[in-house]
Amino acid sequence: MHWPKVSSCVFALSLAVFSCVAAGERAADTTPWYEIGATGISAASSSDDPPTAGLFSFDVAVGMRAGRGRISMVLEAESCPLVTTGASGNGHMNRDPSALGDGQAWLTEFRYQFENALGEWAIGYIESKGYLDTSSVANDDKSQFANAVFVNNPTIALPGSGLGLYWLHPSPSEKGGYSALLAQSGDNGAFLAVETWRNVGSVVTRLGAWRNTARLPDMTGSQDLGGGEGLYAAIDGRLSMMLWNVRAGLARRARGARESFISAAAEWPRERRTLGVAVGYRILNGRTLWRGRDRSSHAELYYRLALSGGIYLTPSIQFSEISGAGDNTSGLTAGVRFRMTI
Repeated sequence: MHWPKVSSCVFALSLAVFSCVAAGERAADTTPWYEIGATGISAASSSDDPPTAGLFSFDVAVGMRAGRGRISMVLEAESCPLVTTGASGNGHMNRDPSALGDGQAWLTEFRYQFENALGEWAIGYIESKGYLDTSSVANDDKSQFANAVFVNNPTIALPGSGLGLYWLHPSPSEKGGYSALLAQSGDNGAFLAVETWRNVGSVVTRLGAWRNTARLPDMTGSQDLGGGEGLYAAIDGRLSMMLWNVRAGLARRARGARESFISAAAEWPRERRTLGVAVGYRILNGRTLWRGRDRSSHAELYYRLALSGGIYLTPSIQFSEISGAGDNTSGLTAGVRFRMTI
């Protein structure tokens, strides 16, 4: 699949739909809304590369009604990269990590959202990880788990921000539904995913399938395994005061590589305090790999304290062990995140 053709179709469809909707009824309320956040992170790692790291980031989300829907935009900026032993390669792939040392700002999303008889739509420049494999327990690296493997399933070759089209169709009873996402992946590929979910009491089950035609590196960045294709599942639930999440995924990569992942996460929110813990295990099999197998184990513990007025303090400890490529790496990373929103 050639991405220039796909992106042209998505862009043309976006313009057509936007024009039709905007030409409809005028919005009754055009008052803009906004949210501004600042996050400071300090971390120290037991590994030698690097022993310490820090980051200060800003994010600004603004939006307003337009026609029968709403336009929203998200901008982000970082002072420098934060490197931990828990990197999974699922970050913003549209950014150049080598340029972050001098600070960088980028557009994360610029989308138009609306609803019609067919469902809910989002069209424009979107960030794919916000639409698939979502969870109320493990989905926010600013206030929940910092390790990327607990933010999104690492077997899903999620692209960074790019042109895309998202469609969500809930069931008439609103106890389930399905969705589809078509998005740009890198400079030469496309990402397509479908997902279905079902609510049964306090349990939400998600099943999905995806395909990525771009050439993407593995989690260490040392091998080009291709985007590939795969299946994933996630379950969110509640047991008394505990909120929990379980994820699993299988993927087939280029050059005969296969990837699998399973994780479990839980958090205990109570008044102004939240405790979270997660463990995960990933395996990458393939004849082209060192000894035919790479594997990694991950664990994280965090404690989030709500201070006042949208200010949060979140200390955390991460453990990761990565085996493969002729070497074994393990280490602890202790960090503190300071988050403020207005």
